[in-house]
Amino acid sequence: MCIVESGGRLIRKGPGVVSTGGMTTAREARLRRHWDEEAEGFDRHIAPLERRFLAASREWVADRARGDVLEVAVGTGLNLPHYRDDVRLTAVDLSHGMLDVARQKAGASERPIAFAVGDGQRLPFQDRSFDAVVCTFSLCGFIDHERGVSEMARVLRPGGTILPAGPRTSGGPPWPRPSRAGRRCRSRP
Repeated sequence: MCIVESGGRLIRKGPGVVSTGGMTTAREARLRRHWDEEAEGFDRHIAPLERRFLAASREWVADRARGDVLEVAVGTGLNLPHYRDDVRLTAVDLSHGMLDVARQKAGASERPIAFAVGDGQRLPFQDRSFDAVVCTFSLCGFIDHERGVSEMARVLRPGGTILPAGPRTSGGPPWPRPSRAGRRCRSRP
């Protein structure tokens, strides 16, 4: 069972949170270990890239999130300062280490944020739980991109918004099959 925390204290276990079934492959375990090891130095390492290319996109995406918001692959919480004050934020990440850094950043804020350990390809939340889902510069690290997008659509309420930001790959779209994911979101009653 997934435990969701806010500021280090348990806020919800059970209803509204569903088990993801844990890690299923050696590759997923390696990814978790990698991000746990990188967590403490991640912000320092990415700082030049963040200043030059990423920060403006984070601000743009977070500013458009409204209501109950899920941030998938929150990492060290680089988006946290950009959310509006009235957003009710839940943040999920595969890595305990990354979440620990994000919790430290959130501790300086008065906004209550719920944190959960989970895989973006098997989100630990019930269907139709959020008004917006944010995923910035992380989908490229998912083993199965389409499954990640499908999970985001699954936890989105009707009329909700998926707010992605990510690098463009040469010759490809910045988001795997965006029209297909968008159709699925819009067609839900």
